[in-house]
Amino acid sequence: MSAKIERFPGVPAPRPEVNPSRGESAALRYVSRAQEAFQLIAMAGTDLERSAYCEIAEAWLDLAEAALPIRA
Repeated sequence: MSAKIERFPGVPAPRPEVNPSRGESAALRYVSRAQEAFQLIAMAGTDLERSAYCEIAEAWLDLAEAALPIRA
């Protein structure tokens, strides 16, 4: 019985710098806002505050998803 031993694939080479589209740039901004809302959730004092910040974060994430271009 014989086996061929190969090295694990290395870390993939970084992709060349690609300028994000306007939609991708907007999505990144929306995700950043959602992250801020998630940080506020951690600091919220009441369930009502946490619920409100959660809804805000979900809205930002919905906007981020809508801003992304459709990929086939």
